[in-house]
Amino acid sequence: MIKALDDYSDISDRFREVRKKSGLTQREFGKIIGLSSPSVGALENGAYTPSFAVLRRMRINFKLDYTWFIDGRRDGKGLEAELGRMSEEIERLSRIIDKLVS
Repeated sequence: MIKALDDYSDISDRFREVRKKSGLTQREFGKIIGLSSPSVGALENGAYTPSFAVLRRMRINFKLDYTWFIDGRRDGKGLEAELGRMSEEIERLSRIIDKLVS
């Protein structure tokens, strides 16, 4: 039985699970994320730490959150949630500035 994606605590396990759930070989997966198949193997075995560029390609191609790759969290505290909070704060500060200027 395959564990749910959230059950893994190691980034290498998360990469392996994404590849397997996508039905891709290491070679096919590597082409998508810009790595050779030996590099994918090293990544899945914990011998290689992915670069930001690799994480970005994973996010774009597999629609996954950076926070999940880094720490395995899927609790609404990821990048998208943080960006939403920042946007709300910018809007609030803009209203305050508008009041001060007028």
